[in-house]
Amino acid sequence: MPAMLANRAAFTAARPATGRAARSTLRVQAATWQKATTKEALKSAGGKQVVELDKERVLVVEEGGNVYALANKCVHMGLPLQGKTGLFQAKVGKGSKPRPQPTFETRVDEAGTVEVLH
Repeated sequence: MPAMLANRAAFTAARPATGRAARSTLRVQAATWQKATTKEALKSAGGKQVVELDKERVLVVEEGGNVYALANKCVHMGLPLQGKTGLFQAKVGKGSKPRPQPTFETRVDEAGTVEVLH
């Protein structure tokens, strides 16, 4: 019982002076289709291009005629998959995957514009 009282005292001490729990704000934004690049620019970049959408760097890759988009930040190490560091060069390898890499839907129009749902 004394341990329970100690935990309650710690909880009470952490609460704001008003006696109410602090409120946090969660901002939710609906995803929209955004122009990321063009098939021509993607081909010129060697099939891999990093673009910025809503302040997030997104890696756009063309592989086997399909276009994919994923977060350009490794979920394991927090480092860029592709970019100035040249650490990963956006190659998929074997190894542990603690959680899935965030991906985004893509579409390409008749003019070759690549859009990402972000």
